[in-house]
Amino acid sequence: MTFGIWSRDFLGIYQRVVVLGAGGFGTAMAHRLASFPSSKHERVLLWGRDSDVISSIQKENLNPQYTGDVRLHSNLESTDDLEQALDGAGLVIFSVPSQQLRAVCEKVRNLLDERAVLLNLAKGVERMTFLRMSEVIHQVLHRPSAVLSGPSFASDLLMGNPIGLTVAARNSQVRKRISSYLNSSEMDVKMTHDVAGVELGGALKNVFGLVSGMLDGLELGASIQGDFLSRAMVEMRDLGVFLGGRWFTFSGRSGIGDLSITCTNGSRNYRFGYAWSRAWLELDSSDDQHERAEKIAFESIGTRTVEGFDTMPAIHGLVDRARMHTPILHAGWRVLHEHSLSPQALLGEIRRLDSIRRKESVSLLSVLMRHRFPRLYFRRRYSSKRRRRSS
Repeated sequence: MTFGIWSRDFLGIYQRVVVLGAGGFGTAMAHRLASFPSSKHERVLLWGRDSDVISSIQKENLNPQYTGDVRLHSNLESTDDLEQALDGAGLVIFSVPSQQLRAVCEKVRNLLDERAVLLNLAKGVERMTFLRMSEVIHQVLHRPSAVLSGPSFASDLLMGNPIGLTVAARNSQVRKRISSYLNSSEMDVKMTHDVAGVELGGALKNVFGLVSGMLDGLELGASIQGDFLSRAMVEMRDLGVFLGGRWFTFSGRSGIGDLSITCTNGSRNYRFGYAWSRAWLELDSSDDQHERAEKIAFESIGTRTVEGFDTMPAIHGLVDRARMHTPILHAGWRVLHEHSLSPQALLGEIRRLDSIRRKESVSLLSVLMRHRFPRLYFRRRYSSKRRRRSS
């Protein structure tokens, strides 16, 4: 099945661009797109489920719940009526939490024009099925989608600051069309066919950003973050290639680029991890200390949507079945989900598990093996070492 595209798109503009999801990033993206010249589209419309949020955007051009006092572009339209939003939509952009994407797809299934192009911004892996977001969309809507990812905060989109992104789609015409539409003086968009790699980079960086925040919350000094970032990059690349991405994708914007900013205070995942560790240290020791720290961390960031926290069990479930070696992921999962490890022991456990890696560099042969035969390479390498260690 191929992407459907409005025939007039190749002559100039989308008839209507719709962003589904009026949270922080969805609102910021819609705001940025609404500032584009009319030569790129006729209308930009933002859909959200919260009628109060939509009413505020319609009346005051404000979304105080998610974007504070930033005045949204006057060309931006908004609605909480899904049927109205999708009527005549040529480009539909999904910007909802990853664990809610399936439910939204179910709602739009009978409302989408068969020619509409689908673009996903959600970053994660579905917790119950272990599916990537494009796989969820395909399973529900029976059509492919493109994905947009890279180092970008909602605040920078809102302020018009320069950002760089990567769009991935298997259909070359769709890649070029979306890239051409999104490219502007502030937004630079590169292209790739590696949908899995871009999606996995976006999902994994949230997990590592969360663990990065936990380590900073323990006040271990500034130097540890450089060490952590380098180890997280190795693990992200290994995980991503094992799960179907391409080796070189993780050295780009949707890999190391996104990871580097997610390990800073600008990231919600980082702030959640930091708040979790701080709460743990301040609480009295008890059987429910993990649960109480988790509750305090969610309250501190003001939302239950933390993609890294929701994605971690799904990714861990995938690689644990394959007995893959993932020190950061496994140690973080033990602290946050299995509750069998205290945060004070987090770094020690990561380094204990990582101790089997003695070499900093990799050989050309190992890179080739990972690229061409990722499942064979990782199973042989890590399974054999585990057997030797346990014997």
